[in-house]
Amino acid sequence: MSVSPTMQAALDMLEQHGALERRPGGFWTFPGCVETRPTVPDWNVAVNTIEALVDRNLAVVSKRAGKAQFAVEVKKP
Repeated sequence: MSVSPTMQAALDMLEQHGALERRPGGFWTFPGCVETRPTVPDWNVAVNTIEALVDRNLAVVSKRAGKAQFAVEVKKP
């Protein structure tokens, strides 16, 4: 199954960090990512990228986590 470069970047970050989290404003990023602009993580993907990964069964939204609204983790095939 082919994925876009942005989807692949999100999968790479999931693999590297073990999870992504959704922050206010709809940004998905990895836990601990810094924000050099107010409320915008330095590395982020949009909600539609995460939804596309979920639709392809490559990720699953799993839980609420800390300050984040949601967390997502790699779904092992």
